[in-house]
Amino acid sequence: MKKILISALLISGFLFAGTGCNDKSDISDFIKLIRKNKETDNQKKYDCPQLKLNFKDKCKTRDGKDGYVDANCNCTVKNDVKYDCPDQKLNYNDPCKTSTGQLGYIDKNCKCVTKNTNKYDCPDKKLNYNDPCKTSTGQPGYIDKNCDCVTKNTNNKFDCPNLQLNYKDPCKTRDGKPGYVDATCNCVAR
Repeated sequence: MKKILISALLISGFLFAGTGCNDKSDISDFIKLIRKNKETDNQKKYDCPQLKLNFKDKCKTRDGKDGYVDANCNCTVKNDVKYDCPDQKLNYNDPCKTSTGQLGYIDKNCKCVTKNTNKYDCPDKKLNYNDPCKTSTGQPGYIDKNCDCVTKNTNNKFDCPNLQLNYKDPCKTRDGKPGYVDATCNCVAR
């Protein structure tokens, strides 16, 4: 029963398709419709079909300058490009090649310099800022921003920085007797 029903449906489908397109003008109209749809699909691929480009695509102007496609489908040159270094048409830190052919970057003076490969803030001393060091007098210190070894500021730790003691701390007087530090930073006997 199923075979008969399926066979009947297939035969009626072929008869309908065969008789529906007897007129050759129907077939040509159908082919034109398909071609027209293909043409409009190709035109939809571009914002500007006459240029075969989209908005903001790169293009060449009539005088050979590089430009972009604007909203009116014109190739225009963007004139408001501002560079940190206009002579080189580069910005700070842009990659470049030095006169010796080495890779480098544009510095704040608009010069192409090689990358600093020093691992230290103070390469002569092979130390970084705030690293511990010894001063020329042998005192412990640290490396400051000028690459100098300076002593640590201990003035804020003691009431009497010259004595490196606080008020009422025990001390020895000039004649060697035990004493304490008074409010004027003098060691007085008890």
